[in-house]
Amino acid sequence: MAIFDSVLFRRVKNSVGNVTTYVLNNQNVVRAKCGHHRDRKSLLQLKQRVRMKAIQEVCYFFYPALQVGFCCSSLKEGVNRFVKANVMKIGVDDELKVTFDWLDMAVSEGPLGQPALSAELDAEANSVLFCWERQALMPYAFDSDLLYGVVSEVGEMLGIVIPLGTRGVAGRLTWGLPDGWDIRQVVVHGFARNVAGSRTSGSLGLVAGKGV
Repeated sequence: MAIFDSVLFRRVKNSVGNVTTYVLNNQNVVRAKCGHHRDRKSLLQLKQRVRMKAIQEVCYFFYPALQVGFCCSSLKEGVNRFVKANVMKIGVDDELKVTFDWLDMAVSEGPLGQPALSAELDAEANSVLFCWERQALMPYAFDSDLLYGVVSEVGEMLGIVIPLGTRGVAGRLTWGLPDGWDIRQVVVHGFARNVAGSRTSGSLGLVAGKGV
């Protein structure tokens, strides 16, 4: 806002473009008009906005696995890499309704070969049974690679990362669910990681409860 005294502009009351002139307390005043911007978003933009919100909510349940699965030093970087890897897996229709598959979410990403790993949910024992086979050596699969399971209760609870064994030795492990977990809301993933902790495999979606 500017206040001035000019013979030429005395008593001027008008608007030009985004500038308004008027008289206040016998003084000439010039000020810019308040901007008014309407947030006109296309359907594609609205879908992407909904998609980003949804993937941030999904990401929450995998927080404990992200630094391990994406080989990074901070949770923030892990979240960013999770979002990048999974955001386009979120489906959004023209009514902005969201659909996705929990088992399709990637909790790890890297060049190593995926492990020969499976899992089953045991409702009676309230547990997860992991089984893995010894894999033949190949350029991106080594006997010393560590295997991990990621068990998440996607109703309310954060996931837990479970060390299982190594790629070079077959094995089984039964893991009991913590108190308060609903096995119908459980989702299980797995991946491999080298001993140095610098490379991982792609993520495996292993099993999901009936309520997911």
